[in-house]
Amino acid sequence: MSNIYGLIATFGTIFISLLPILYSYIKILSVCFSGSKQTRQKALNTCTPHLASILNFSCGGGFEVSQSRFDMSFLPNVLRIFLSLYFLTAQPLFNPLMYGLKIPGVTNTGPAGPRSPDGTLSVARWSKF
Repeated sequence: MSNIYGLIATFGTIFISLLPILYSYIKILSVCFSGSKQTRQKALNTCTPHLASILNFSCGGGFEVSQSRFDMSFLPNVLRIFLSLYFLTAQPLFNPLMYGLKIPGVTNTGPAGPRSPDGTLSVARWSKF
């Protein structure tokens, strides 16, 4: 019985903390969607990575908690291993993709250094880093 109370408390903690975050993003998006097309685009570009990151972390945490609380021997070993590694590897892999690729200084930097819009190496811009 204490396992059920612990599970309810854990998921309640995860989802209760998610509710104000999701509510505030819904309010932000509803205000921005009443504005211009450029405002909508900026709001989506800003809010989408944040929401994806929060939901990714919450789902990974939920998988990890449910695996530690219940006997998961009925699931295939590959799935159990995947769910265990998901929580540890998904955040470090996805966060740079979601946040870093939208920054022009990161996207224009390749193995040889920063590049100008025409693809040539920009030595003048290299000095800024």
